[in-house]
Amino acid sequence: SENNLNIHHLLADIEDMFALKAKDQGLQLRFECAADLPKYIYADEVKLRQVLINLIGNALKFTSSGSVSVEVKSKNAKGKSEAETQITNNQKPKTITFEIKDTGVGIAADELEQLFKPFVQTASGQKVQQGTGLGLTISHQFVRLMGGEITVISGGKVFTSGMPLRELSDDTKPLATSGTTFQFDISVGIADSAIQNQPYNHRVIALAPNQPQYRILVVDDQDDNRKLLVTLLKPLGFELQEATNGIEALEIWDSYSPHLIWMDMRMPVMDGYEATKQIKGTIKGQATAVIAISASVWEEEKAVILSAGCDDFVRKPFHKEAIFDIMAKHLGVSYIYQEEEPLYPPSHVTGEPLNLTDLLAAMSKQWMVKFHEAVLDADSELVSKLLDDIPESHAFELQTLRNWVKKFQFEKILDLTEPLVGES
Repeated sequence: SENNLNIHHLLADIEDMFALKAKDQGLQLRFECAADLPKYIYADEVKLRQVLINLIGNALKFTSSGSVSVEVKSKNAKGKSEAETQITNNQKPKTITFEIKDTGVGIAADELEQLFKPFVQTASGQKVQQGTGLGLTISHQFVRLMGGEITVISGGKVFTSGMPLRELSDDTKPLATSGTTFQFDISVGIADSAIQNQPYNHRVIALAPNQPQYRILVVDDQDDNRKLLVTLLKPLGFELQEATNGIEALEIWDSYSPHLIWMDMRMPVMDGYEATKQIKGTIKGQATAVIAISASVWEEEKAVILSAGCDDFVRKPFHKEAIFDIMAKHLGVSYIYQEEEPLYPPSHVTGEPLNLTDLLAAMSKQWMVKFHEAVLDADSELVSKLLDDIPESHAFELQTLRNWVKKFQFEKILDLTEPLVGES
């Protein structure tokens, strides 16, 4: 169902979700948004989020070197007058275009027309021993339900479902680089002003002071899923341990006594259902909050999960804000929030902004060593104090660095300082 959403927050959430995976693979992940991209849109957030996650995840899966880029543009809706397509709450129609480009090996022409069928394995997929599963099939269906079509461009060919395969036309030749481009348009409503009751206007940047040391156990057989939660929670000050199956979870729970467990329900050896039943079958376990994480979209499955003893339920893929909300609900956690600010300046790129390295290199060696050590210690107060030594004439670069400090994104700063300290 459609709802009001902040598209910049949605894109930032998805970028955060894939940033670690891209870094682990040695790939650059770029998000580029047009300067006129509206802040608030009226669209089906669940479907849009799932499509973007599927397409970006697929691009990363089949790209061994180079980059994956996500470009988002907007234009006035065509085909109908504004009066004919006027949406409630003074929302005006626009078309949002999404392009997910990768530098992978591409897709052969004879395989393009089979791409949206379930569990297709292309020649490039055979090389990495992976197929597309249901991801592209679901994405294709969801985009259609939102009134659009997915177009695939690869190897000089263009394929749109329901249309014959065609050669790349002159106006799309700028896309004719190596790799594959997935492109789709959806028509959305645009709010004239900030939407009331927007649920997630602020980002959590730290735990409020004077709280207990919360112990959290993350249980999932997939490394990436565990990393996602650990990377989200550890920088804020939570203490974390990990388990890869239900038996490990029981052993760690017994000795570690976590306040809360994030429990994947489908795992080998022992699944989350059995582990939860055993934990909740004890007096000690009654004091532990067990939150199920499941990819199931069925309400019946939710009922089964809760009947196993889980205290709450989160569907994959999840909003990170939903994770924070549930922890506040079950543990009483209080947070410090980042003030509202633009998340994506025009042509935002994940990676090193222009001139940042030169800016830091211009500082004294003594300052650089202090700054690098403060970043290594994640000492946000000292890092911020040292940034005050940089001339305000470099306001844009300073704002980028300060935003990273606010968000505890010290790894990005370390990528800049480590080569400079090594040279000194």
